[in-house]
Amino acid sequence: MHALALEDVSLRVGGVTIVEGLSWSVPTGSRAAVLGPNGCGKSTMIRLVTGYHFPTSGAAYCLGERLGTVPVHELRRSIGLVDPFNQFFDEQRIRVKEMVLTGFFGNFSLDFERPTAAQREATEEALEEVGMARLAGRRFKTLSTGEKRRVLLARALIGEPELLLLDEPTAGLDLRARETMLATTERLKARRPELTIVLVTHHLEELSPATDVVLLMGPAGVIASGHPEEVLTSARVGKAFDCPVEVERTNGRWAWRVEPAVWSGLLGA
Repeated sequence: MHALALEDVSLRVGGVTIVEGLSWSVPTGSRAAVLGPNGCGKSTMIRLVTGYHFPTSGAAYCLGERLGTVPVHELRRSIGLVDPFNQFFDEQRIRVKEMVLTGFFGNFSLDFERPTAAQREATEEALEEVGMARLAGRRFKTLSTGEKRRVLLARALIGEPELLLLDEPTAGLDLRARETMLATTERLKARRPELTIVLVTHHLEELSPATDVVLLMGPAGVIASGHPEEVLTSARVGKAFDCPVEVERTNGRWAWRVEPAVWSGLLGA
């Protein structure tokens, strides 16, 4: 079974084609990555999978259900989403433990909710899992950016999802905060081997050494998909990002570099 599958999916918004002819699948329990430059449709694909967009043509399946044939709000209960740019909460008031609790209710406020004792206990466990239990009583706004991301990860886990979507979860983080977030995700997967994780990023070095499948996208659409060793070649990655690169892998970690000789070409010299 596939945790998600897109079959020749196209999406047009306001007469503009955002995604065209996209086909990709992610096996249940695997680690997947979507790699590509800004504006290539990576986050749009996440919105398709979570039912915030529906395909103009083609078919999208999530957790065995075809989108458009099942109530989306019910499907979302089985999906955890970390989207650092989707901030519809009041940072001035909400505390860390309250932020995680909101994950039970599908919003970013507890004003009209009455969390149960079991939900509060689950919140403590989720914060412990991501290493943030010590800050449970702090106001969310006082946290560092990296700490906030781990709290959002705990929130995404609170409903025991089958599918975890990480939409550029390390954007704007410094080296230590980024590596801490990646390490937290690795530990999470080790503890929950049945969980399907999809990472969306434009940084090659963020891919887990244990990534099973990769979708490489460029401005014109899909460049390649499949096993990382087959997809992540220098030629293909360079084509996706419209920039000559050298792709390397050391101790399981992916890396890339751009030689200084390339710079003049990037500037149009």
